[in-house]
Amino acid sequence: MKGKLFNYKLFISNMHVKNIYLYLLLIFIIIKILVFTTAFIGYNTIPFNQNMYNNNFKFFDKQETFSGIWQPWDSQWYMKIARDGYFAGKIGDLSDKAVFAFFPLYPLLIYLFNFGFNNLILSGLIVSFLCSIISVIYLYKLVLLDYSNPQNLYTSKQISYASEQTSYTSKQTSSSNCVQPEQEGFAERFAAGIIAKRTVFLFLLFPTAFFFTAVYTESLFIMLVILSFYYARQQKWFLASIFGILCSLTRSLGMFIVIPLLIEYLQNKGSKGLMIKFDKSIIWPLIIPLGLLIYQLYLWFITGTFSTFFTAQKFWSRGVFEVSNYIPYFTNPTLHGFRNSIIDVAATFFFIIMLYYIYKHLRLSYFVYSLLIILIPLLSGNLMSMTRMIIVSFPLYIILALLTREKPVLFYVLASLFFIIQLITSSLFVANYWIA
Repeated sequence: MKGKLFNYKLFISNMHVKNIYLYLLLIFIIIKILVFTTAFIGYNTIPFNQNMYNNNFKFFDKQETFSGIWQPWDSQWYMKIARDGYFAGKIGDLSDKAVFAFFPLYPLLIYLFNFGFNNLILSGLIVSFLCSIISVIYLYKLVLLDYSNPQNLYTSKQISYASEQTSYTSKQTSSSNCVQPEQEGFAERFAAGIIAKRTVFLFLLFPTAFFFTAVYTESLFIMLVILSFYYARQQKWFLASIFGILCSLTRSLGMFIVIPLLIEYLQNKGSKGLMIKFDKSIIWPLIIPLGLLIYQLYLWFITGTFSTFFTAQKFWSRGVFEVSNYIPYFTNPTLHGFRNSIIDVAATFFFIIMLYYIYKHLRLSYFVYSLLIILIPLLSGNLMSMTRMIIVSFPLYIILALLTREKPVLFYVLASLFFIIQLITSSLFVANYWIA
């Protein structure tokens, strides 16, 4: 009876390993259905923020369909660019250069998908959904690369349990003098698999994770970042650089991916301190900023000015560091306004605390990447949208999973709290309240 019981557990374990990506896809779909359904209910029950809607830039009429409600704020700009390209002309109180702050890759994908769907909102949502699914799969694979050795993750008691399962299985098959291939490495799969799944769960449940499936660049960007790091870890530098170049065609942060990937490259080559080792393949991480250069050349071609992109950033308060931009956060704070949000300040401090743990427990390249996410907005003197900015830090989800690995109750409480907040914030977002 005992042998049969263990064989059943082994069967479930092996079935889970073989179908892990189907399992992750199912979880993704369930969570997104819950988010979209709750947001749709919220849209029809929460008072619509008409005042903010009137003051916002509207290139498309308001829609009240299940998918149509997902077009507030920056979504309007991406769909406008997808439909009309980089248009000219003054928009409200913004300069005609304001549109050039929005990078081209995401609206280009919407434009391409729109050929098949003839619906800009639906096309944008599909792009974001597909990118999010790929992010989930490769985030899981990346964590497995990092933690295939259970000594990096679990207590001796947990490792002992997994080892006992492997030992018992070996005894069951010793009479035939063989161990089934799928039984080997059970302890490693046990350790890395749990932390990888928890990382994915936190990625999907984070309070502002709904942006990954909205008509925003977050899903595309984090997908490209994860792919870049994944192939860098595999030392496939050509692929890592291609995805890095695409990162720098998606957001301004993308060009800085060259720094953590260069660190990863040098470490892989055995560099230590001032003893730097490299070969001709170093060219691949170094060409990552080409994406931004391509965009710069395009803007120079259509505007005649090479500095157009940097000028555009100033219209969104993303220019050179100005201490005065911090004053409203202390003199006139609100719960959640554009440039004086207490929530954005709290998100900033939360992320800074997490940076300490990322530095202490994760790879140096992960820490540098996460540091850049917060450093660039801080240097601009602007914390606006920090609750959204930090979600592209995939190491954030890894470190949260690590910190709760020995406290399953804490993990479930944290995940539940995250998801409840996400359901609330997504409902407010579609009702045109400012979230990030």
